[in-house]
Formats: sequence, C-alpha cells, structure tokens
Amino acid sequence: MADSMSELIKQDLNNPELSKGFSLENRAILEEAAASGRITQAMYDEAALRYQSCLGSLGNDVKWVKQQDGTYRAVPQIDNQAEMDKYSNDSGVCAYDGFSTIESLFCVQQNNPGLYSDQYEAVYQCLKGRDVPLPGLALEDFRSQIDTWLQTGTIPADLDFSDPDIQTCLSGNGFGLAYSD
Repeated sequence: MADSMSELIKQDLNNPELSKGFSLENRAILEEAAASGRITQAMYDEAALRYQSCLGSLGNDVKWVKQQDGTYRAVPQIDNQAEMDKYSNDSGVCAYDGFSTIESLFCVQQNNPGLYSDQYEAVYQCLKGRDVPLPGLALEDFRSQIDTWLQTGTIPADLDFSDPDIQTCLSGNGFGLAYSD
C-alpha cells in the first residue's frame, strides 16, 4: 500500500478529490498523524465522536459498539426502507468531512500494520499477529478457504467465525461480515 503509515496518510491528504471536504479538525488530525506515523486511539475517538454527533443531529438513532480493534460499528435502529435510505445518505454526508478517511486509515493501522496490498495476506498476518491458531494453514490454503466461503457461504472448518479476533481481522481488512445484535 505504501512504505510507511506516514506515507499512506500523506497520500490521502494530498489527494484533492478525497481531501477537498475535510473539516479543519479532521485535517489537523491527519496532518498530526502523518507527522507522527500513526493515528492514536484518542485521535480516532475525537473524529468518531464528531461523526456520531452529526448523525444524531440529523435525527438518526444509532447504537455504537466499540470493536476489538478500537473502531466503532454502527448499529442503526431502523424500522423501514425510508429510514435506511435516510441513514445511508446522512452517513455519507457526515463522513465527508474526513472521518471516513481517518477511520479507513485507523483500521489499516490496527489490522494491517504491514501495509499488505493483498487483502488475504493482510488478514492472514493479522490472525498470526493475534495468535489465532492456523494449524498447518499456509497463506495459499487460507486464501482457498476464504474464497470457498465467499463463493458458497461455507465457513472454513479451520476458522471459528464467532472468534472476535477472526471477525476483527476479516472485517478490519475489508471482508464483510453480517452481525446480529
């Protein structure tokens, strides 16, 4: 993805299409993170609080669940399609100020510190870093099992999808998971 977290953050800061809507507060967070090479939990929380407040001020009822990697998962309290459409629109409006960039970079930092561009390798290394047992599973075997899951919905025997570490590494590297609360 990049040679360093600082470089990755600078790429987003210097992308005019991406950064044109950044709020002063979120731009300051990203500039500080680019200089230090990391987004701290406090920086992320500050940006997340503004995002959550924005959604609330637009009339959205959302439960927030703090994930194992420090990110927040939104659980919108929605009763119908009109509310879902409103929430989806409002979410985009509120994230445009740079929160989506901060969250994406923070998620990479937490779940893909090696900055692997290969999504499968990022998950594999994340699992190894969290000491999740992968008995005899080489990267290519892991890739094959995940592909089978994505194509058929059959959960690999070697992976317990109820394990929070596995959920975090998968979702933190872009593999969608359905949650039930």
